[in-house]
Amino acid sequence: MVLFSLSQMDYDRQYANERAAEAQADGIAAGVLDTNGFAGMCPDLWYVFHGTYASQGEAQTEQSRVITGTSTYQGAFVRQISTTGTPASCPS
Repeated sequence: MVLFSLSQMDYDRQYANERAAEAQADGIAAGVLDTNGFAGMCPDLWYVFHGTYASQGEAQTEQSRVITGTSTYQGAFVRQISTTGTPASCPS
């Protein structure tokens, strides 16, 4: 699940790491993923992410748990991480 999607044009890795550290302080295990190098993902983004899941349903259940009762993670979304394929749509 992606907690924050940050443009690399606007934010550096340090900023993404700080957002991950804030999530960890909230009790959410988080890391940072550079989308470059993943053909199935939009390039030039930092994904501050939480977890790996066996199914989309499992990820959506966790997404609901994370966003309940907080405004911080309301923009969280489920995204399959893939090294192949083409992203469906990317922000311009």
